[in-house]
Amino acid sequence: MTAEARSKGTANCTKVRFCVVVAILCLLAGCSYLADPKQLVPALDQRVSSTVNQTVQILDVRVDPAAEELTVDGMFKAALTPDSFKIALLTSLRQAKTFANVSPDTGELRLRATIKAWRGEVPVYRSRLLVNYEFADNNNRIVWSETYESEYGDNSFGGVNRRTRGIEGAVRENIKSLIDGLAERPPK
Repeated sequence: MTAEARSKGTANCTKVRFCVVVAILCLLAGCSYLADPKQLVPALDQRVSSTVNQTVQILDVRVDPAAEELTVDGMFKAALTPDSFKIALLTSLRQAKTFANVSPDTGELRLRATIKAWRGEVPVYRSRLLVNYEFADNNNRIVWSETYESEYGDNSFGGVNRRTRGIEGAVRENIKSLIDGLAERPPK
């Protein structure tokens, strides 16, 4: 083999390696583990006025330490953070106009959400979510409490995308159930 042939072979091998690395990076870029808070907000019917003439402070979103985690590999916990859920709650309640005002800082009522259980099933990824919502008044007396279960499935090609979309859908359905429940039976 001549030096010129070896040089062409090395150049071709380098090009192939570069293309493989670029292809892998492109695939990995589409494999996001974290749920996007914007994708957690449900599409809501346009509401014209608040049904509750009070303000709400969203205190926190937490995962019950005794929560039933039934995921195959812990993906639900990795993809859904309490902060992203809190942002979605804040945005959704503001858009729904169920209350006079919704804030992370102050309010006459305080909302706490506790994730009680979640489950992810494969191969067609279906996410199930169980969340308890409690509204307390200024005396820390619970004035409204309800638990909602939601489920959502996605059949995207990519496994990680399928899981993330399933989780996002389950959260959207859960928050929509909360808003519908508040419209039917507002806190007093």
